[in-house]
Amino acid sequence: MNDCVFSSFVSSASSSGIGSYAQAARMGTGLMGASSSAMGGMVAWMNGNQCGDISEVVVTPDKSWVVPVAETTNTILDNIGYSLKNHGGNSTWGSNGHFYWHGASEHGFYGNKYVRTTKLANIGRGITKFTGKANMFMNGVELGKGYIDDDYQIGYHSIKAATCVAGGWAGGRVGVFVGLKAGAEIGVWFGVGVIPSTIIGGAAGGIIGSLSGSALSERMIDKFL
Repeated sequence: MNDCVFSSFVSSASSSGIGSYAQAARMGTGLMGASSSAMGGMVAWMNGNQCGDISEVVVTPDKSWVVPVAETTNTILDNIGYSLKNHGGNSTWGSNGHFYWHGASEHGFYGNKYVRTTKLANIGRGITKFTGKANMFMNGVELGKGYIDDDYQIGYHSIKAATCVAGGWAGGRVGVFVGLKAGAEIGVWFGVGVIPSTIIGGAAGGIIGSLSGSALSERMIDKFL
């Protein structure tokens, strides 16, 4: 899988996921399309991949794409889960496909004999329970690989790996904060509700911040070391 295909896969998955959420949240067609396009475009841009003419096609059993795809997919899921867990309040998702939006200080709708519900915060906890462990494992693999590439000592590759891990984490937290603020404002402006737009904003901001933080850290190391 080349960089262009990888970028297309990740950006399409992100766009589809956010678009499906926006549709289920009963957002308007315009805002739903805008959120999907923005997510897909920004993730593709953050991957920094450019597509051009292919002069020759050579098929080789290259598996180097596996780790980047796994890391990016886990980053996307982790930020979605984090946003649901921390900003879903007492909102629930019903077996009828409807969302019931309630803030943390409000009493939520927890179903009746016709509808079963699941708290969005609980869905988020379930996601982050998995992605948190996966993230620790992949970070450990990345740090270990850097240490091995430096002949089992602290050097360029190990410093680069550690910096990228730290940069991705820091960027994600900053991105979540900015995304939450922007999402809340958009929810008020478009009248779609603060909670659903805040969840989308937090998730989108976290994803973009994590990817950009990691990429920026890598470029800084390449420039100064």
